[in-house]
Amino acid sequence: MRIVICVEEDLVGCLVLNRLLEGLRRHALSVFVSRREVELGNAPLEFRELLAVQCEIPSKIIFPLIDLADAPPGDLVTFQGARRRYEIPVTFVESVGLAFDKSLNAFKPDVLVSARFSFIFRKETLLIPRLAALNVHPGQLPEYAGKHSPLHALADGARQLGCSVIQMDEGIDTGPIVGSGGLKVDQRRTLLWHIIHAYDPGIDIVCDVVHQLEQGGRLESSPQDRSRRKYRRYLASQEIRKLVEGFHLFEWAELREIFGQFLDDKRSGVPE
Repeated sequence: MRIVICVEEDLVGCLVLNRLLEGLRRHALSVFVSRREVELGNAPLEFRELLAVQCEIPSKIIFPLIDLADAPPGDLVTFQGARRRYEIPVTFVESVGLAFDKSLNAFKPDVLVSARFSFIFRKETLLIPRLAALNVHPGQLPEYAGKHSPLHALADGARQLGCSVIQMDEGIDTGPIVGSGGLKVDQRRTLLWHIIHAYDPGIDIVCDVVHQLEQGGRLESSPQDRSRRKYRRYLASQEIRKLVEGFHLFEWAELREIFGQFLDDKRSGVPE
């Protein structure tokens, strides 16, 4: 199978990519990474800190330093490291227009998988994959369409975060549902942990669907109940502050553990 993976150039996107690459590694893969400046606007300070840890610091500081380091690779790879370990093309894009379509057509994908990608695909783009164009959305659809679904669910007091895999159409999070799963909320964990792992059930579903399609199976899906749809945007300041009262944004030990997985500490001489 020939599979295109589309993710965002941030920490969560990189971790999602690593899981997808491992799950789909025996297939022919091509990766597209979206680059877009984070718009903080008038977001609360806490939210800006979280976005900095997710987006700005990894993509502009940590990942470039890892790529330049003369050290053995670890269990995880950066976007650049994915090129070397998996011997696949990794292309950074700032739009998904005709040039993007040309690249897709040249690869001739059977399946396109989008998970935390910054851009909305055109209808014509979604017709390029031979079998399916799938999106992993870290929220229960149709109730949690839109942005920052895990945080909205936590703000609503959810005990479980949903994750939905949909067959993409020209709308935003409107396509028929292929499968869904959930992640149990853990009060001992940080907001960052929940954002990262909210994608896990969907990644498992995608790998299962690809296997089924490879065996000649059909893509089964169910239309969303539009009457239950709620499109979410940025959280309000009071919602963010309430969340911070119940969860830490992130922990430095947590970040050290994550970034440490990109390097082989024992072989590179990085101190414990």
